[in-house]
Amino acid sequence: MSGVAEMARFKDGSGYGERSGALESDGRATRRILQQRATITHFRLSNLMSDAQKTDTADTAHAADAPVSPTGRLIDTTGLRAELQAFADARDWHQYHSPKNLAMALSVEVAELVEIFQWHTEAQANAVMQSSEARHVEQELADITMYLVRLTMVLGIDLNRAVADKLVLNAQKYPATKA
Repeated sequence: MSGVAEMARFKDGSGYGERSGALESDGRATRRILQQRATITHFRLSNLMSDAQKTDTADTAHAADAPVSPTGRLIDTTGLRAELQAFADARDWHQYHSPKNLAMALSVEVAELVEIFQWHTEAQANAVMQSSEARHVEQELADITMYLVRLTMVLGIDLNRAVADKLVLNAQKYPATKA
């Protein structure tokens, strides 16, 4: 693969990383982004770890030339997936949760979010979260998230993998050197 890190699933299922060693020069930006992602993920998880766990992982997690190995998932929807499954089971809604119906419902929820900002100036739109509409924005984003995750469940899509793959593609399409 010319200038692109070949991605492989880690044995523990925690994420994605490079399988091959060196990257060609045009792949350096991709590697840098993946390393930053691993560092950010490590930072987020380190807030949840005990001091002993932090000491055990500190030496390897921040090594400059260490292979990219995220210590966690970018998006962990495990709990939400279980809740959505139980909610649909209890109401026998699986019959209505076709990809078409879920995609349409997702579209409606996005439109409801857009409606909150419709006709606002940029300044007004930026101030929405300090207004009485803040809770409404949160509710619409929650609806969007739930429909999106439910759609990925029905379609059998690993959202974490899809996002990780798309981040790599975006880094290639929009290299930081051109920004």
